[in-house]
Amino acid sequence: MRKILLIICGFFLVSGLIAADPLAAFRKRAEKIRYGSPEDFAFGDELCKEFARIGAARKMVVEYPLFIAQPVPHRLGHLNFTNTIWNDRQLFCDRNFWESDASDFQYSAVLKNFQDMRDAGYDGAAIWVYPGFERAWKHYLKAAEKLGDFKLMPGATPVHAEYSKFEKPLAEAMCNHPSMMRLNGAPLIRSYTTDIPSDFQKVKKFLENAIASTGRDIMYMTELFLVRGVKERFPKGEKFVDPISFYWRYGKVSGKSLLIEYDYLVDYLNLSGSGGLCYGPYMTDQALKFPVDFYEKITLPLFKAVLARPEFNGKKLFTLNFKCGYTHSAGSQTLSRDGTKTLRKNLELFLKHKPDVLIGSEWDELNEDTCLGPTVVRPMSGSRITRYYSAVSRGKKLSPLPGDDLS
Repeated sequence: MRKILLIICGFFLVSGLIAADPLAAFRKRAEKIRYGSPEDFAFGDELCKEFARIGAARKMVVEYPLFIAQPVPHRLGHLNFTNTIWNDRQLFCDRNFWESDASDFQYSAVLKNFQDMRDAGYDGAAIWVYPGFERAWKHYLKAAEKLGDFKLMPGATPVHAEYSKFEKPLAEAMCNHPSMMRLNGAPLIRSYTTDIPSDFQKVKKFLENAIASTGRDIMYMTELFLVRGVKERFPKGEKFVDPISFYWRYGKVSGKSLLIEYDYLVDYLNLSGSGGLCYGPYMTDQALKFPVDFYEKITLPLFKAVLARPEFNGKKLFTLNFKCGYTHSAGSQTLSRDGTKTLRKNLELFLKHKPDVLIGSEWDELNEDTCLGPTVVRPMSGSRITRYYSAVSRGKKLSPLPGDDLS
């Protein structure tokens, strides 16, 4: 009888541990697996399937995905002139945007850019906070308030010193402004490449300061690349290999690495002020095209499995960056536009996985050819595509824009 009771108690103890940690059984197995071995790759396949199973239960925080444009701050107010000759330029540059003002930053140009973003299906703009950039933010806030249904999401990060001073009075003024994007009353703030040069403790301290500066709760979406932070958590003596590199070579990833990445994401979500996660990098295959299968099989299930945990499900935001390509003005290319396929594949895949926020990176980065907004070489294709997918994601019927030729 005693033996039976011990077996029953043991069963419930193990069941309780598994309920507390859905990956408890996988962790036990990982202890006996050598990193980078064929067994580790097979383990990775199995773990990805488990992530997909768990992640299917993830609930969205918002009713439909929010589309957010990420512009280059100093270009928003400079539609009245072209200050640098890149391979392309903004389509709607016009000297009539000039205003007699102490600042070279023009309100009418900001308003025009915001109107174009709204017409392209965006709900708002994510704009970096620069120290001393109050002259620009006064125009951002005024233009967004005039449009009414267009909101702002400040970008602040501990990565670079010039971006890290999210302090009073600017931070307080922004987060209390009616044009600030909010969720349950808390302003949404996004980061930038947080875990490449910054460590976990630095981000923790930055968030504590940001909360103090705004004087309220915030929802900070940490943009993660899963490189430096994961590397630092690897056991001594084991050489970290970026998962995409393994995938290029073998078509598989390390299961042991995935477990470390999973715990890494959980730690960030547990930070005070954390409102969710943003997957930042744009991966490519060896032909420099968008690797749908890598995102579909590995990255997206991993993030969704973490966000599906009971303490986060339906509470923490799932954010993804989408791109149309990347070709530097000096000629180096890291992601082909592939016509318009890269942009369309990004949006079709990401919407399938029901993110809460989609950030278009970037609206007007002319020197890197990541422009989603109107340019001379590619006038309206990016805007038309985002307008279409934004409408589809919320069940809206598309209607013509003013000036469209309906003949």
